[in-house]
Amino acid sequence: MYTHTYLVITEKNIYDFVFHITMKRKIVKHGPSSLTISLPIKWVNQTGIRAGDEVDIEYEDNLLRVFAGDHKQKEKHITVDLSAIKEVPMERFLAIFYKLGYDEIKFMFKSPKIIQEIQKTINEMFIGYEIIEQTNQKCIIKNISGDRSGEFENIMRRLFLVTVSLANNSLDIIQSGKIRDIKEILVLETTNNKLSNYLHRMVIRGAFGSVKSFLYLIIWALEGVADDYRDICKYIQTQPKYSPTKPMLKFYEETNENLDMYYRNYYKFNIKSFEALRQKIKETRDSIKNDITNIPKEESVIYFYLLSLNVRLFELINATMAYEIGDNEDFIS
Repeated sequence: MYTHTYLVITEKNIYDFVFHITMKRKIVKHGPSSLTISLPIKWVNQTGIRAGDEVDIEYEDNLLRVFAGDHKQKEKHITVDLSAIKEVPMERFLAIFYKLGYDEIKFMFKSPKIIQEIQKTINEMFIGYEIIEQTNQKCIIKNISGDRSGEFENIMRRLFLVTVSLANNSLDIIQSGKIRDIKEILVLETTNNKLSNYLHRMVIRGAFGSVKSFLYLIIWALEGVADDYRDICKYIQTQPKYSPTKPMLKFYEETNENLDMYYRNYYKFNIKSFEALRQKIKETRDSIKNDITNIPKEESVIYFYLLSLNVRLFELINATMAYEIGDNEDFIS
């Protein structure tokens, strides 16, 4: 069994479309201790559910989800009609559908050039998606590898390792002056995109309880960390005669140390260690802010990204504290 959605994108709704329907239902008393609600008939007909069937229920705070049958195995299909718009932000569209967990996407369009954009986006950003059918006005994308929910922790650790490697390798290149090698390490940022998108997909489709939003935010911020290192590398490529100063290299090393310490503490969570790291990140951030008025003009862009990196790490500390503590009363004094 699978669910199928048909979505028509127009110039008017291209930036505000949604994927859910809300409606009101009255709570009815059923027996001495039970409350019930009626199920929408459109949903009942779509899922084929009948009286006596079992459903899966998830709840999180004030949110209740009802799934017909085994929702973890059910495929999600969608048809997206792009014929009514001229320019298609394909990267944005595909990322949304991918993270929402769609297993098959059928795109309909007028310009055959869209196929090239779709293929490029898939290659650069997504694990498991492949074009399995195409014409000049249609293509079908399918998740051919399946979602390996049991591999979440391994993929999460790989995301950390790729991000830390990007940080350390970029510093090595800046120190050595081998600017021509930057292109090679930028592949790590592309890998970061693929891994973070895949992890977001797994978080949305998985059962992570009340801490799901914090885990999603951690992954999002790690993607942003890689983006900052990527942008430093791209800037350096435009400055072939640039010679780094000692203060900048010192801040770069401190920032990389902060990232590495965050990675290690993430897997050995301890509130005291995290509070010490929070203070260290704050000191690095404040030192960069104080020094930014006394730097060579060509280094201002690098200082901006180093400041951004430490702000992201500070936010990662807060999100990780919330994620680790969650509903665990052992952490609450």
